[in-house]
Amino acid sequence: MIDTYKKIIRAGGILSLWQGVIPNCARNAVINTAELASYDQIKETVLKYKLLKDNFYCYFVSSACAGFIAVMVGSPIDVIKTRIMNA
Repeated sequence: MIDTYKKIIRAGGILSLWQGVIPNCARNAVINTAELASYDQIKETVLKYKLLKDNFYCYFVSSACAGFIAVMVGSPIDVIKTRIMNA
């Protein structure tokens, strides 16, 4: 790993170690926002329509759906982030 760091610094300077930090932070912000917001909405809807009680199963279903939504929202950003980091 140290050798890899040395090669990166030699090729592009010390700042090249942080190439891709901004796209990665943007990706994480979008995914976290989508997951947190959708989890609360899904949980409220499940409880409102009495599909499940406020227990483990409700949390599990809500978090699984929120994870799915976060992946669907984050996938295009992941592709962009990876392309920028590999440039």
